[in-house]
Amino acid sequence: MSMLRTVVGIDPSGGRLALVAHGAGLARSGPPFVVELRSDREPGRFEEGEAALREYVVKHGLTGSAAFLCIPAAQVYTARIAFPPLRDRDMRAALEIELERLFPLPASRLAFGWRRSGKGRRGEGVPLVVAAAPAAYIERWQEAAARAGLTLTGAVPSAWALASALSAVGGVPHGGPVAILRDAGGEVECALLAGEEPFFSASRAASGASVVDEGLQAVSSGLSDAPGDLPTDGLLLYAPLSWWDRIRAEGAGVAGLPVRAADNFEKRAAAALAAFQDREGGGSVFDILGAYGAAVNAETIDLLGRGGNAAGGRGARWLAAGMGVLAATLAIAWPFVAAWKTHGMAVGLERELSALRPAVADVESSMADLADVEDRIATLRRGEENRRDTLFVLRDLTERLPAGTWLTGLRMERRNVEIDGLSRAANELFPPLTRDGRFRKVEFAAPITRQQDNLERFQIRAEYVPPQEPRGGSR
Repeated sequence: MSMLRTVVGIDPSGGRLALVAHGAGLARSGPPFVVELRSDREPGRFEEGEAALREYVVKHGLTGSAAFLCIPAAQVYTARIAFPPLRDRDMRAALEIELERLFPLPASRLAFGWRRSGKGRRGEGVPLVVAAAPAAYIERWQEAAARAGLTLTGAVPSAWALASALSAVGGVPHGGPVAILRDAGGEVECALLAGEEPFFSASRAASGASVVDEGLQAVSSGLSDAPGDLPTDGLLLYAPLSWWDRIRAEGAGVAGLPVRAADNFEKRAAAALAAFQDREGGGSVFDILGAYGAAVNAETIDLLGRGGNAAGGRGARWLAAGMGVLAATLAIAWPFVAAWKTHGMAVGLERELSALRPAVADVESSMADLADVEDRIATLRRGEENRRDTLFVLRDLTERLPAGTWLTGLRMERRNVEIDGLSRAANELFPPLTRDGRFRKVEFAAPITRQQDNLERFQIRAEYVPPQEPRGGSR
């Protein structure tokens, strides 16, 4: 980071907006700012957030600064894959081909980044972590930053922003898994790290007393995806101090692992954040952790694709800085010697470009038409899959639920199913639901309540495994 550069971290996670202006050296800084967004709908929240961002930039004289976006966990897709060893300049094109296999959106609608993750075994390729988010979401914040007088120069997934913040604050070294939980305003966000490398990120709708329970369930779910070589002797948990009474009441254990708290983390974080005591709009350390991590931006994945892989780290940035100084020196020492050559080359290139412009325009028009067709096909496929899966679920539930059980509600999101209903004995629903593996991870989503008619009201969540389609594609 330049000694005169200010970076504004923007974190619109959940129902609040957090901003941090981090200046290095003599650069201008601004106090952390947190505001609750009152609108219940995404467009309304975005308008409120943009207005707050403009006011913050003007108030603290940050016009012209760079900005980094912390992308909320709900907007991020991640995958770990083994990939053939390729040069960095070839990696992006190769990964674009894989995106539609890895994630549920077409490659044309995704912004993505990657980094190497450890060392692969012989013959298995290079282990990579790939992260992606809807390009439209990032572009919307690019436009908002521009209207506020900022330049959005990077977009960091929430888990990587939180990991950067921990690194900058001086997180406790730990050989086993590390979990970060925070209230994101109507949601609870969970990030799991192996050392300083995120391997799981998720958010769940939660408020009030359910925030801690939903957060611990997210940690338990994410640990099932932990790398195989990660020690399992304990879990280091970063969470607000006010949550720990409830966490200890749960037995201070998650997924069979003992849990311990990060010692004095909130005090150390408050001390590391410049002017934190003068913060505006309330908020806690955990509220601004994502914005701070995006502003610090220590060796992480950048979904804007400037350079693609961020694994080069500080060494790459120092090398780039050194090359820049060398280039500036040569430019000052020898500006006129190459001027006449540059002019002649520019004239020739302009002629070639003029000849190519009609063909380029035709190609761009064809690519735009192709992207539009791909979007429509993807929309039709998703609609068809949703309708088919809903019919399968209804059929399988009808076959499995015993007499004396009535459904009052059914919700599906991808393969996740939630059912509400009434039954004479709700606890007896598990054996028929799980008997053949069609429904997995079956659990109660809420406590059972008994009605006046002696029926039990239940809410069950599960993961649905659809039947295999016949070979040949026939239906």
